[in-house]
Amino acid sequence: MNILMEGKPKEVDNRELKKKLMKINQVQDVKDLHTWTLAGGKNIMTCHIELVQNNSQSYGDRHRQVHAEVLKAVDGMNIVHVTAQIL
Repeated sequence: MNILMEGKPKEVDNRELKKKLMKINQVQDVKDLHTWTLAGGKNIMTCHIELVQNNSQSYGDRHRQVHAEVLKAVDGMNIVHVTAQIL
């Protein structure tokens, strides 16, 4: 029933996941963090990530670095798709 309703995955603790994301260098805040399970047991995650102000590095470079760290943070959580809006 949880999968039919696209419920939150039991194996993912969103509070712990947010703590991991907040530890990423240059991350100031994580908002609207959502995880859910699709048919077949595939977990999905979406969130908004606010970066600290930094004029010494281009936005594109910071975006790529943070996105790579987000993917590392969810590794091993059976999250197969991540959409992170980096602001």
